[in-house]
Amino acid sequence: MPRKKNDKSELDSLIDSLNADDVQLPDIDREIERMNQKNPMDEVPDTDNAEKDCNGMMSAALKAFKEQARNEEKVFKDNTETEYWFCVCFQSREQKEVFLKAMAWFEHGDKYLDGQFVAKKLGVKLPEVNRKFNKGEVEKSMVNIGIIPAKKKK
Repeated sequence: MPRKKNDKSELDSLIDSLNADDVQLPDIDREIERMNQKNPMDEVPDTDNAEKDCNGMMSAALKAFKEQARNEEKVFKDNTETEYWFCVCFQSREQKEVFLKAMAWFEHGDKYLDGQFVAKKLGVKLPEVNRKFNKGEVEKSMVNIGIIPAKKKK
């Protein structure tokens, strides 16, 4: 059934209910600083030429997006690498459990153990890995600055 001229969609009603006083602009500079990243716009000189300044800002934004894409590709490769584990097998479950209990590791798992924990217990110094694991930092920051809405709890 077609809408009458006076009928408003839910979206139209929401838009009409917006009030500029209710809108709080995100503090992007603060959020970028919190994420320990530099603002790509800081390197764009102000030339007092709107066209040139706009081109500079667009170039800086594009460069930042490309750099982020390269970083995300590396993070993805690092986090999906499959050659970071090995398997130790015994002849029975009983042997495995006796071994784990004798090493005082059983309380840390009976199938998968944290390699850093095991290495520390055995006195093995491992090389340091500075890897970014996706723990939702980007998503949280985007919610904090109002770019994406927070998920509603059910």
